[in-house]
Amino acid sequence: MVLLIAAIAAGSLWVLLKMYNRSIRASATLSVMNIGRHIALHLADQPFVNDPDSESWTGFSELINALHKVEGGLMFVSVTKGGATVFHEQLISGDTENASIDHMFDDTDLTVGRRLIVDGTGSVPVMTFTLSPSSEAEFETIQIGIRRDAVDREGMLPTIAVGSMFKVAVLTIALSFGISLIILVIMLKREASQEGRRRREEHLAFAGVMANGIVHDFRNPMSSLKLDAQMLNKITAKADTPESKRVGELSTRIAGTLDRMDKVFQEFLYLSQPHHRAGVECDLRDIIKDCVEFMGPKLERAKLKIEIKMEDTPHTVIASPASLGRAIINLVTNAEQFSPPVSVIELKSFVSGSSVILDIKDHGPGIPDSERARIFEMFFTNRPGGTGMGLFLARTAIEEYGGKIVLQDSSSKGAWFRVTMPLLVPKAKEKR
Repeated sequence: MVLLIAAIAAGSLWVLLKMYNRSIRASATLSVMNIGRHIALHLADQPFVNDPDSESWTGFSELINALHKVEGGLMFVSVTKGGATVFHEQLISGDTENASIDHMFDDTDLTVGRRLIVDGTGSVPVMTFTLSPSSEAEFETIQIGIRRDAVDREGMLPTIAVGSMFKVAVLTIALSFGISLIILVIMLKREASQEGRRRREEHLAFAGVMANGIVHDFRNPMSSLKLDAQMLNKITAKADTPESKRVGELSTRIAGTLDRMDKVFQEFLYLSQPHHRAGVECDLRDIIKDCVEFMGPKLERAKLKIEIKMEDTPHTVIASPASLGRAIINLVTNAEQFSPPVSVIELKSFVSGSSVILDIKDHGPGIPDSERARIFEMFFTNRPGGTGMGLFLARTAIEEYGGKIVLQDSSSKGAWFRVTMPLLVPKAKEKR
C-alpha cells in the first residue's frame, strides 16, 4: 500500500513536470516572439527607414550591433526595396537559405516565420520577423532573424527551477516513504513482541493453574513433615549423645529443605502471575553466593566443582532477590544436569558500562543449533524426565526486571548463558 501511494505520487509529479515544461516552452516562445516584434518595430521607426543617407547607414548598423549585445540571439537584419536587398547586416558568418521560409503567423504588417542559416558547423534555425513600414517609408520590408535557441535560453531558468523543485519533491517522497517503512517495521516488531508477550502470559496463566494444584497437593504433607522435623529436633535437643546431635542436625536440615521447597512453590506461583512486581535494591553478588551455597551439596554429590569469579565493584540491581536467585539456580541446575563428572561450572560476574553481566558456563555436550531458538520456550526439553520449565522461568524472572538472557556462541565445548541486568548507579549525596 505504501509502495502504491509512493508510485502514484511520483507519477503525478512526473506528469505535472511534463505539463509545466510544455507551459514554460510555450511561454518562452511567446517571449522571444515578443522581443523580435519589438526589435522590428523599433528598427522601423529609425530615421534611416524614411530618409536614408550615408550617415544613417552607419548609425543603423551601430544600432543593430548594440541590439545584438543586448539580445545575443539576433542573427541578421535585412532591408529590401523594389524586391532587392539594399541593406543586410549578418551578425554571424553563414548563408541564408531563402527556400526554407515557413510563415508562422501574420500580425497586421508583421510576419513571423522560420528559416535556416548555414554556417561552418551546420544549419542554424532562425525565427524571422518581417515588417512592412508605412507607405511613407523609403523601403518595402525590414526583416530580422533571431536564433531559435533563444527560446531555450528564455526557458532555461524556469526549467532549472522546476527541475530542482521536482528533485526536492522526489527526495521528500523517498524520505517520507523511508520513514513510513521504518515506522511500519517498528509497528510490526512491536506487534510481534506484544503477541509473544500475550502468548507467554497465556502460558503463565496455564502454569499458574497447574501450580495451584501442585501447591495444594504438596503443602499439606509438607507442613506435617515440617512439624514432625521440628518436634524431632526438640526431643533430640534434650539428650546429650552424639546420635541425638546427629539426628538434630538432620531434622534441622529437613526443616530448612522444606522451607526452601515452600519458597520454590511460592516463587512458581509468583512467576505464573502475568503482572509486574516491584523489585528492591540488591547486590547480585550476594544472590550468587546464596545460590552457590544452596546448590553446594547437590554439586558435591554430582562430583562437580563450581568456580566463581566476581569483581569487588558492587553489582547493584533492582529485582526480587528470590526471583533472580531462582533464575540463577535454574541455570546452574541446567549446567549440573548436562555436565560430566569431575568437571567445572564457571560463574563470572562483572560490571560493563551500565550493565551487570553474569556468565554461566559448563563443559557438557552443548546445545545443538537446531534447538538453540527454542530452549527458552515453555515445556521444551531434550532431557529425559525434564519439565522444560527451568530456562523458561529463568528468562521470565530476568526479563521482568529489565534484564535479558541469551545463549552465547562458545568456541569450546559446553553451553554459555549470559545474563545482563541494568546496573543501579547510586545517586551522589547532596553537599550541604
